[in-house]
Amino acid sequence: MEARQDWIDYAKGMGIIMVVYGHVLRGIHNAGFQLSDFFFNVSDTLIYGFHMPLFFFLSGFLFSKCFNKRGASPFLSDKVKALLYPYILWTLLQSGIELMFSGYTNNHLNLSDLLKSLYSPRAQFWFLHALFMMYLGTAIIFAISGKYGAVFSFMLAGFLYIFPQTIDMALFGPFIANYVYFAAGIICFESGMGSRQLPGTRWATIAAGAAFGAIGMLAVQSHTSGVSFIGFLLALSGTLFILILATRMSNARGPAILKSLGQKTMPIYLAHIMAGSGARIILDKFFQFHDVLLHIIVGTVAGIVLPLLAYHFAKTRGFTFVFEFPARVR
Repeated sequence: MEARQDWIDYAKGMGIIMVVYGHVLRGIHNAGFQLSDFFFNVSDTLIYGFHMPLFFFLSGFLFSKCFNKRGASPFLSDKVKALLYPYILWTLLQSGIELMFSGYTNNHLNLSDLLKSLYSPRAQFWFLHALFMMYLGTAIIFAISGKYGAVFSFMLAGFLYIFPQTIDMALFGPFIANYVYFAAGIICFESGMGSRQLPGTRWATIAAGAAFGAIGMLAVQSHTSGVSFIGFLLALSGTLFILILATRMSNARGPAILKSLGQKTMPIYLAHIMAGSGARIILDKFFQFHDVLLHIIVGTVAGIVLPLLAYHFAKTRGFTFVFEFPARVR
């Protein structure tokens, strides 16, 4: 059981680094820096092709065990605290800061945009909104259908992926595009992957990496990703590659820092945009540094380290409510 948890942490650690790097790279590109179009297109297509499906898959993978252990009402109550609370708090916090410094950021908000963001997700917070919708919908399906919950969830996810216009894309687009990966995680757990690991051999890692690279290059050349057949293959191959690589790291007792990052993905995810964007603005506007590589390195490191420092400060000073539902209320 411990080894299984290890590979999940390693996978999440790699995933959150890619999330931060991807947003830093897009921020640099949108700010008008002289960035190679080829480098940006390849990096953006590969990273955005699978880094969030990876997190949805892992969330689905852990769903059945948590739901069966807790029961529907306590399970959903936990998700309201873990997802909706930080979603509302950080949407207001980040949007308010962007509104205050709109002259320096890439996004120019007004007050109506801030209020709208409470029910229509923006920036990175779409993930929390979509994930909660998945937990809610899947919990209802499991409560009604019992042991067939995994099958019905996957059938619904497949239908929505193939026919995305079935429900409102403006509000539920991220849910529709990613529910299939959440459901795939449930299926994998229910089929026995929860009690055994993926192969973590060198050749399995190379083969998975080669498959991901080949599909990724096809997606880059065809300019096809997202909700499409190639997009689906790219997401699955990238997720499989990271899972096999994470298993290999777990077996070999890989970098402890990567495992630690996987255990602290929420504070990083919540604050990395402000940290990474702040680093870019300071380097660009105040120090007049325009080197792209410097911005990528500093922005990515800042997007990871500063949120962790803020979380540590909040814990030591009794301000953990900034990042998670207050313990006293729980």
